[in-house]
Amino acid sequence: MSTDFRTCSPAEAVAVLYPTVTRIVDTIVAPLALAEDPTRTGGWFSFWRYDRRTDMVVPVVGFPVGYASADRFFIYQYLANEKPARLAQHPDHVSSWQSRENCDDSDKLKRRPGGAVQGGSLYFPSFSGYREPHDEMVSSLTGLDCGILTPSRLGSIVEASNNTELGHALMRLHPE
Repeated sequence: MSTDFRTCSPAEAVAVLYPTVTRIVDTIVAPLALAEDPTRTGGWFSFWRYDRRTDMVVPVVGFPVGYASADRFFIYQYLANEKPARLAQHPDHVSSWQSRENCDDSDKLKRRPGGAVQGGSLYFPSFSGYREPHDEMVSSLTGLDCGILTPSRLGSIVEASNNTELGHALMRLHPE
């Protein structure tokens, strides 16, 4: 199924994104994340895009992936939406990792972690629920799979965030 993410409705976006994100999480990211921390069983995916009518980056859709406890659910949802909103304020950045701060703050709602990526200043997939490298992996691989990120752009993301785990995953998926 192909969709034009520039103009699609939330229902059309979720019809493409939900199966893609859950497949990437289930087959690639969750096994890595669960090996490190068995309590990290899911998170929240958010997709934002640039809207030409309003000249703003706006949320299109968000949804849970896997399972998150009630106390983590709100935090994951908040952070998955904070990341693309922040990234949109930095048009020269390719990853929210580049503007991350307060990542060790005890108040999780004050944290500004990595995990969102920018697809050519038009699209902003974001995930929160795992460690930052894994969150960025979900966002990046989803963008690649949906055609909103190129392998070259992903190389820039890996370099900007120094996300070696994403780099290794890309080498396995695209060995050329």
